[in-house]
Amino acid sequence: MPCLVEDLSRTGARLVLAEPPALGETGILEINRIEGFGAAVWIKGRHCGFHFDDPLDLQQVIDLRQYADHFSEYRREQERTAAREFVQGRRFV
Repeated sequence: MPCLVEDLSRTGARLVLAEPPALGETGILEINRIEGFGAAVWIKGRHCGFHFDDPLDLQQVIDLRQYADHFSEYRREQERTAAREFVQGRRFV
């Protein structure tokens, strides 16, 4: 399910979700092809603490930070690519 990552470390993340999971529910947090397996360790309203089973590599956290810092640029480029492919008949909506 889509979520907003408010904070991220090697060992976990603070998430905001439309409908948070149940306490202890397990899952995979996937951001930009980086995956962290773990479980919900606390819930407060729409916020959820997600603890990774195995810590992320430091380089993964750095890469995700760069992705977050430049997200709007990445998103604009994805939209341009999708529009170009649609006009060329290579993508259907």
